[in-house]
Amino acid sequence: MQHAPFRSAVHCYDAGRQITLETIPYTRHKPLREFLTAVIKHTENKLREAKGYKGRLRGYGLESEIRIWIDDYLASEIEGLEPATKSSLKIELDPSKIDQLIKDSNKVRDMLIIAEIEVQPEDKEEPRPGREKTVAGNIERPQGTPVQLLTDLEPVHQLLEELDDWQLGLLRALAENCWVLEDPTLSGLFPDLLIDSVVDNINELSLQYLGDLLIAVEGSQKIVADDFRDELEYILPRLEEVKPQKPEHPGSVPDLPEEWKNGDCWWV
Repeated sequence: MQHAPFRSAVHCYDAGRQITLETIPYTRHKPLREFLTAVIKHTENKLREAKGYKGRLRGYGLESEIRIWIDDYLASEIEGLEPATKSSLKIELDPSKIDQLIKDSNKVRDMLIIAEIEVQPEDKEEPRPGREKTVAGNIERPQGTPVQLLTDLEPVHQLLEELDDWQLGLLRALAENCWVLEDPTLSGLFPDLLIDSVVDNINELSLQYLGDLLIAVEGSQKIVADDFRDELEYILPRLEEVKPQKPEHPGSVPDLPEEWKNGDCWWV
């Protein structure tokens, strides 16, 4: 295009001078128009996301690399947006846990070797290792029991009847320590047991009988669920008896521990 310089201005140059300019019709360049439209629409969608608006603009295409650039920039400028490129995950190894895994693996290996040596003929069915069931039939809820106690007496009783001596010993150890023990303490009390494996087996049975986990794992602690502690307090001591004893008088409750009245731990 040709244009006269300073056409409407006062100047000292030659008024008849003409200059030639080359122009590019950006506004009529379709690829550029589509690209800028896509950038604006994607930016608009990210802003809507940050402000909680549900609607999104559609009908545009944008390369993934450019999307990432836009997302990262907006995340640095606007609160509530996460960057598209996240920092690499930092992995830290705990040597103590690695040592414990090695010890557990060695225990499993030794147990498998012993089991292979002591394997019995297939035609002889060995009974399940454990204890003899000493509490038969149903356990009745003692008369006069507070409403909030012993609500799951029978299912807890059925669960305990399925446990072996090692599993019951672990529950008794927890009961003696107000239902909470650290892993190192349990490993010291039961050096020949895989504590996590025993807890998993108990919880697998408790899901069948109670519909919930009996022992929770929180960090390095094993914790008995609050909902079943009063039933365990009542039944565990009676597993050594032939059958549960009923109160001699309907109005008295001699079988209930006195500690339930003040909330103290019963087995210390």
